[in-house]
Amino acid sequence: MNGKIASTLAIGAGAAAVAVGGAAPALAAPEAPGLVSLHDLPGYGGESHTQLINGSGTFCLPLGPLDNRASSIRLSDARVEVFDSPGCFGAGLALPGSVPDLGLIGWDNRISSVRITVA
Repeated sequence: MNGKIASTLAIGAGAAAVAVGGAAPALAAPEAPGLVSLHDLPGYGGESHTQLINGSGTFCLPLGPLDNRASSIRLSDARVEVFDSPGCFGAGLALPGSVPDLGLIGWDNRISSVRITVA
């Protein structure tokens, strides 16, 4: 694993970024490599929690404040699997891309961790 993980939490429009484990990250466009953005409302709305991977590798990421609260997920150029237990254990699902309404696939308010692989 050669990458760095940056995490931001945004509540509503124009919210401030909060860094976890390092300097404040630049907010990235949804198309940035290694980006996973979870939202507590369908359609990518409401409170969000974004994980940005700088580099390559496979990482298991906790969801922090959106644990079991995500209703939509936006992905960039990465392979992503979601799990219903912490530590990337339990029932899991590989996502083919962004999902604007996790309820339509039975995963609304269910995700506890995310495994992201960036080439």
